[in-house]
Amino acid sequence: MKHFFSALLTGWVACSAWAQPTASYYLEVLDEPYESLTDATVLSSEDWDDAGGWDDPQFASELGFEFDFMGTAFSTLMQNDMGTTLIGMGSGGYYDLAAFLVLGDLDVADLGLTGVAEVGMSTIQWKTEGEAGNQVFTLEYANTGFYDEVYGPPLEDYSFINFQFRLYEWNSVIEIHFGESHLSATSAEWLEEYVAAGWHAFVPDYYSYGPSELILTNVNAEQMFENFDEFYYNPFPFTGFPVTGRLFRYHPLIAGCDNPEACNYYAAVNYSVPEDCVFPLEAGTDCDGNCLNDVDMDGVCDELAGCTDGQACNFNPSATADDGSCDMPEVGYGCDGECLNDMDGDGVCDANEVAGCEDPEACNYVESPTDLVPCIYAATYYDCDGECLNDTDGDGTCDELEVLGCTDFAACNYEWNATEDDGSCYSELPYTLVGDTLVAVGDTVTITCEGASADSYNYDWDFYMCSGYMQVLSMSATELVAVVLDGFEGCTMTYYEYSYYSSCSTDPLSLVLDTSSVPVPESSAQILAYPNPASTHVNLELPATLEAGSQVRLVNSVGQVVWSERAVPGRLTMFVSDLPEGIYVLEVGDLTQRVVLQH
Repeated sequence: MKHFFSALLTGWVACSAWAQPTASYYLEVLDEPYESLTDATVLSSEDWDDAGGWDDPQFASELGFEFDFMGTAFSTLMQNDMGTTLIGMGSGGYYDLAAFLVLGDLDVADLGLTGVAEVGMSTIQWKTEGEAGNQVFTLEYANTGFYDEVYGPPLEDYSFINFQFRLYEWNSVIEIHFGESHLSATSAEWLEEYVAAGWHAFVPDYYSYGPSELILTNVNAEQMFENFDEFYYNPFPFTGFPVTGRLFRYHPLIAGCDNPEACNYYAAVNYSVPEDCVFPLEAGTDCDGNCLNDVDMDGVCDELAGCTDGQACNFNPSATADDGSCDMPEVGYGCDGECLNDMDGDGVCDANEVAGCEDPEACNYVESPTDLVPCIYAATYYDCDGECLNDTDGDGTCDELEVLGCTDFAACNYEWNATEDDGSCYSELPYTLVGDTLVAVGDTVTITCEGASADSYNYDWDFYMCSGYMQVLSMSATELVAVVLDGFEGCTMTYYEYSYYSSCSTDPLSLVLDTSSVPVPESSAQILAYPNPASTHVNLELPATLEAGSQVRLVNSVGQVVWSERAVPGRLTMFVSDLPEGIYVLEVGDLTQRVVLQH
C-alpha cells in the first residue's frame, strides 16, 4: 500500500521561520496551539469503504466559497481513494484539477478497524466559518491510524496523527496544522529510510505531466523546493515529524514594487523587487509628465539640484538636475540597513543567500552556504557535467555501460540495447534441420533444429507446403514431430526465429515420399474408425461378416497391445483419453486400420 508521512509530535515550541519563495507561493512556518473542530460535519458511515470504518473513503466537501489556487478556481474539495490526497475540482471539470497531497502517499486508515477499543475510532470532519468574503474552510483528520498497522497483525502500540487542512477565502492562503501525534516503533523503523517521508506537495494541475508551478515542502527542512527530483533523487534524511502545533502557512506571492515614490507602487506587495519599480521619465515630473514645481506656470519645471535616482535613499522627486549626491543602499538592503526580503529569517538578505550543499564530494558543494539544499551527486561513471569519466571510443556511452552485441538493424540477431557491435551479426539462422527426409504414409517423422535454444519463444516452423498431409503431434523450439498422412507427395520445411525488428530462417529441409515403401494396410471399407485423428474416443463400425469371438486390439508403435475387447458385429466405442499421443494400429482378426491419437 501507499506510504509517505506520519508524525512524532510532542511538546509545543514557539518559533517562526520563512522560506525562499518558489512558484507563486511562499512558506511561513509557525507554532500555534492546535484546537480540534467542534460542531463540524462528520464523515457519515454511509461513506465508509469498510464495514467497521474507513480506509480510503471517497467524499466531497463544499467550501461555501470559491477558492483560487494558481488560476484553478473551485468550490468543492474531493477526497479520492488514495489516503490523504485531496483534489480540488476546478471550474473546467475533471480535467482541470488542483491536487493537494497533504501526506504524500502515506496511506491512513480508521483505527476503529483494528477492533482494539483502547485506540478508539478515527474521525474525518470539516467546517466552514466566518462571514461571506472572509471565510475559512477546515478539514480535519483526527486520531488517524496507518494502513499497515490497521490491517496488519495485532500490535501493542498503534501510531496516530491529528492534522487540519485549511483554505482561506479572502487571501487564498493554504495551511497545514499538525496536532498531537504518536509514531510506533514499528512505523518509525521503515520511515527512517523511506525516501518520501516528511514531504507534502500541491500542484495546480493534477493531470499535468510537468506542472509549470507547484508547492513541494520538506517538513524537516521546513522549506519549499521547485521540483520532485530534489527529494526523490537527493532526499533530506528523515529526522522526525513536526511537533504539536507546527503550522505550515502558504501565502500567495505578490512580488513587485513597494516604493511609494514609484509610478507602479503596489501596497499589497509582500516580496519587494526594487528593480521592478518605474519612475517618471523626466526628472522633476510626476508619472503623468507634469512638473512637480512650476511657480510661474510656464510649463517649464523649476530647476532644482538633487538626487534624481528613485532607488536612492535621498531621492528627491522634485529635483530636475542630479547633483551626484545620491546615497544608494547596499544590494538587498533598504535605506535603514534592514533586509528588503529575508524569507527564512536567518539575517541574510535573500539577494545575498548562497544555496548549496556542505559535502565537498557533491556536485553542488558550496563553502559555507547560507541555505542548505539537498546534495546532488554525479551518477556512477559520470562527472558532474554529465560526461563519461571513461569513454574510449568517444560514442557518448561510458565504457562501463557499453553493451556488446549486434547493432545492425537488418541483421537476424539485432539487439536494440547493444551500444557496441561485437561482430556477431548474421543474416541467416546458423541452425541446421536434421531428420528423415525419405518418408512414407503412416510414418512418424521427427525433425530437430540443431543450434536452436530450447528457451526461445519467438520461433515458428513453416510447413505450409506440407499442410494437410502431415498431422503435427508436438512442436517446440528445437523439435517437430508429425505423422505423414494419405495424399503426401513431398514438401519442404523451414524453421524461423523472429523479433520486433526482423525474421530469419534456416535453409529448408525437403521431405520426399518413399514410393518403394508399403504403408500400413487399411481396410476402411470393412472397418470404419472415427474421429481419426481422435482425442477422447474412437467409434468403430465392424463388418457384419466378422467371425464370432474375434478380438479387437489397439497396438502402439512398439508392438504393445494397449486396449482389447471381444468383438461383435456393429458399433463399438473405444475410450482413448488416457493413452499417449501417437500412431496406433487397430487389429480386428486379419483386418487392420491406422488410428492417430492427438490430445
